[in-house]
Amino acid sequence: RTLAAKPVMVWPVRKVVCVLAAPPGSGKSTVLNLLSQKMPRSVIVSSDREVSRAEFETKFLNAVQKCDADVVLFDKNIPEKSGLDRVFKILVKRGLTRKVDIRFAFLVPLAIGQREVDIARKRVDQRTVTEPRALKHSRITDETGRCIFENFVAQCKSFIRTAHGYEGVLKTDLLFQENKQELVVEALWKHLENGRLMHLDKKPEPTIAPRYWGIDLDATKDSMVGQLWLWLQSTYWEKNDFRPKFHVTLAYEPSEETHRFWAQYEGRTVSVTARTLAWDDWDKSSSSGLRSVALAVELNFNLSDATPSTNNKFPHITLGVKEGTPASHSNQMLESAQSHRVSLSPPFVFSGTIKRFI
Repeated sequence: RTLAAKPVMVWPVRKVVCVLAAPPGSGKSTVLNLLSQKMPRSVIVSSDREVSRAEFETKFLNAVQKCDADVVLFDKNIPEKSGLDRVFKILVKRGLTRKVDIRFAFLVPLAIGQREVDIARKRVDQRTVTEPRALKHSRITDETGRCIFENFVAQCKSFIRTAHGYEGVLKTDLLFQENKQELVVEALWKHLENGRLMHLDKKPEPTIAPRYWGIDLDATKDSMVGQLWLWLQSTYWEKNDFRPKFHVTLAYEPSEETHRFWAQYEGRTVSVTARTLAWDDWDKSSSSGLRSVALAVELNFNLSDATPSTNNKFPHITLGVKEGTPASHSNQMLESAQSHRVSLSPPFVFSGTIKRFI
């Protein structure tokens, strides 16, 4: 008796194109729209045309699973690794890895320097108010918009080196050059046809290294820093909730060497000294509109005769920022000659524990 051969299941191949570490104004949507014209069997899923993240993700999942297109163009900003991890997560959660052979191609800027930032900012400012909803939110003609844009840029700069190491990546320096979009599209089209793409089942693991190392301070509501926080909230920011956690960043996005250095001292109790209170104004024409407030600190500890390895140029405790301002703004504020400062006499000493922050 001859047994019939078990049929071999052939899953449809779906290629997904994502643009990583590219701030608003990088030309992402322009490139993807031009690519869709070159590739008839493609579909664009754009966050600019959706009113919520849930609706966008539903449309993306349906495009990957149900549509007849061979290529899905993911037209949404992915400025940091957690955003890409979410894309992987929703595909796996829906069970699409058991139904579709999903392969990723990533387009990533070669670099994001001041020139690229200035070009992106100019492009965003030139957008009209008649453009889609999400694009209007990206305009940076007011203070809140500038803060959002600066936060995007900071995330992209932190992510770009990691993104360059992914399988399936195409790096280009043409995104921020005028009238070069067709060259980017041509390179991306060839990459999709002949390049080595990343299979979803071989995706990079979610980040387990700490986002930063820092000192977790022993601050309570009744402590000096807690009382100062409450006063700032009630006086300037119209809130009176207590922020229970304060910290001093020691190393943001640490290198492997820096990570190993701090890992050996994890859990160690140390102290810092605050000698200066600094702040800047939300509205430069008014001294009453605080934007951010921080205590500049000195790391007054030695670790087994080793010099603390930190990439934080201005160690500080962020006491608060106005809504719409990224927490990283405190670094810029402390570096700026325009910030206000007062010396603390006597200085304040804080103790805390060295800790990894995920």
